[in-house]
Amino acid sequence: MENLNDLGEYLNTEIVCTLAGLGYSEGSDYYKSPDCLESLKDLVRFLRRDDTTCEIRRQLGYSEVLQNDLVAILKSCSSKEREIFDMVIRLMVNLTQPAVLCFGNNIPDDKTGQHYYLDIVTQLQSYKEAFTEKEVMSVIGRELGRLLQMEWDDRLEDDSLLIERILLLIRNILHVPANKQAEKRTDDDASIHDQVIWNLHSNGIDDLLLFIASSPDERRWSMHILEIVSLMLREQNPESLAKAGEGRSRTEKKDDERQLEIIRQQELAEKLNNARKFSGRHSRFGGTFYVQNMKSINDQNQLIYHRPLAEVKNMTFDHNKTAPKKRKKQLPAKEMGEERRSTLSIRLFLKNFCTEFLQNCYNPLMNIVKDNIKHGRSQENDETYFLWAMRFFMEFSRHHDFRVDYISETLSVVTFTDLLNIIIKFYDGLESNKSEAFIWGRRLHLAIQAYKELLMNVISMDNSEDDNLSENAKIIKGNIFYTPEYRDTFLSLLRKFNMSKQTKGYLRDLIEAFHIFLKMLEKYCAGKSHLVVQKKKKVSKKKKRNQHLAAPVNLTAEEIEQKWQELASDLSAILQGHAGEIPESAIPFDAASEVPVDEQKTNALSQVQGLLRNQLCGEAVALLRAARDVWADDDHFGSVGISAEDEFICLCDIFKMDLPSVGIPNENEEDEREEETNPEEEEMAAVQTSEVEFSIQDFLNKLATPSILRPYCWLLKHYKENKETTNHAIVKMLHRVAVDLKTPAMLFQLSLFCTFQKILSDPAANQYKVS
Repeated sequence: MENLNDLGEYLNTEIVCTLAGLGYSEGSDYYKSPDCLESLKDLVRFLRRDDTTCEIRRQLGYSEVLQNDLVAILKSCSSKEREIFDMVIRLMVNLTQPAVLCFGNNIPDDKTGQHYYLDIVTQLQSYKEAFTEKEVMSVIGRELGRLLQMEWDDRLEDDSLLIERILLLIRNILHVPANKQAEKRTDDDASIHDQVIWNLHSNGIDDLLLFIASSPDERRWSMHILEIVSLMLREQNPESLAKAGEGRSRTEKKDDERQLEIIRQQELAEKLNNARKFSGRHSRFGGTFYVQNMKSINDQNQLIYHRPLAEVKNMTFDHNKTAPKKRKKQLPAKEMGEERRSTLSIRLFLKNFCTEFLQNCYNPLMNIVKDNIKHGRSQENDETYFLWAMRFFMEFSRHHDFRVDYISETLSVVTFTDLLNIIIKFYDGLESNKSEAFIWGRRLHLAIQAYKELLMNVISMDNSEDDNLSENAKIIKGNIFYTPEYRDTFLSLLRKFNMSKQTKGYLRDLIEAFHIFLKMLEKYCAGKSHLVVQKKKKVSKKKKRNQHLAAPVNLTAEEIEQKWQELASDLSAILQGHAGEIPESAIPFDAASEVPVDEQKTNALSQVQGLLRNQLCGEAVALLRAARDVWADDDHFGSVGISAEDEFICLCDIFKMDLPSVGIPNENEEDEREEETNPEEEEMAAVQTSEVEFSIQDFLNKLATPSILRPYCWLLKHYKENKETTNHAIVKMLHRVAVDLKTPAMLFQLSLFCTFQKILSDPAANQYKVS
């Protein structure tokens, strides 16, 4: 321990001596010492030898070397002191790098490590405040402009390295998180982040960023520019930014009036409750009451109630209990960054910046970034900036001036395919890498947001007055609805939602995107009697030989009734389309066979019975329906257009009939021939693709399952935090399942009834009514 203390004192002494060799300030002037360059190099070497506790970095932060010395040296550098300028920029980039990178890209778990991490974050926030000074950005912008004016062939390697370091410095400063407790900024106020952005604009650095993004000679800086732009706009809402300076519309005024009315109703309800709770008499005259039909702790006497009668409806036994502490793995996932409204001048500047970016930079920059990602010329997290930019600028374009030519690079069927692959990749990373579940969950959230915005742009194209845009939208929708992966992605993500790994914001965007997708699908299927889609079916790699499943014989009446009770629930679910798929290839009749027709009919009944008694419900239903088409006049197979309840009764009668046993082939003759295929052919035949007629009703029947409805019911509990569109999508799904699909029993959940009761007793319940 003494050796560690000695080492710390030695480092502190060395740092103090090095800082003294930088120079000194007198008033507004700063005088560099003759050893300034060597001292800067020593500081760089110190940081290179820093340990896992970031001792040297924290000591430099405590000494405020960046605010007191480096900024002053930067402003006082002349044109002849290029080496000092380069070294200051290099040191600034090192000092302002994100705190997570200082700890190996992982936030420490121990108490001491977290204390060190918070120290560095606090120091970074003070560094960011130093860059709100106009002269600092003026020097940086002037040097960056000088370097960009040089021809690409005339640049030296040091010049290119300095450009990259300047871009990294701007990236690091914008990346620093806001300290909301210290700033105490509200909406329509200029935060430190806004001041830094305005400083960039005042010194023309935003124009230089647009030039780099649009110039084909500066392609190597594309990822840096995209990251800087995303950090500049990270707190902005694209819709409000697109409408900045246009004045409030009638709908916005009505929304504000409605919000004020909700607040007024809540205040009135609170006053009424307080008036009922506290009467004019003293509390000692409140009285003591017995609660009927409720026993006390000893289960002998009735419960005694000492509180006012106005609170009897809210009586609970949990008010004095301490809630059990949840494990870390069970805690809800943290939300992504929050949005805030900046001052009008900042929003107008950012609006013009986004407009110019869309017109001149979006398509070429996104093309380069997408190419880098596909060919592995980017870092692992660069996809997040690509997805964010896609979602933000497409939404901005849709609300500002919908121009497809501005966003044509990311508005195509290829983009849908790429996004689907990214969603699958991110979800696999979420499931396999549990230590970084939050990171993969955030990436998956960005992918869902981008997917939702793509759907919204397709809807805008479909509603456009331009016939070409409408036709292109139909082509895109046709490709989306034809492929099974696009149709089943939302269902799969909803079934696998995990609140400890995925945020409520992610679930909101997922539910809204699925709501949009269902509306598009229903509109696309309306008026089309025959819609052919692709269907993929997994085929077992190991082929089994033909086996004959004989129907059980000599069963007693009790055994038959017991087997039917075990089978009834699964069979009912299949008939209603809530579980499993019904095969399509069932042949009950062979016209070329020498067997008589009546005997084939009896064999079909026996096969249906054997399938049922061997719990092959799907195959039994398929064979029954195929036999009904052959023998339409026979009452044993039911009549044409029979309902699901009558079909259930028909199968029950066949199950209990006294029929001869008939062998039931489990595989057809084609499977016997497939036994002789080699392993490579079996691998290729693992997924079988075919075209079938699409039924919108069969697709909607998949929604009436507990795994789909569970996240909807959970999110409805937070109806006050949800947007109106989110609550509409949730209630619409519940209405679809209960009314359209005629399965109200799926909503018979106590927690959902409690949520409905809470909403109906809320004074602001009118806000949550869905038309």
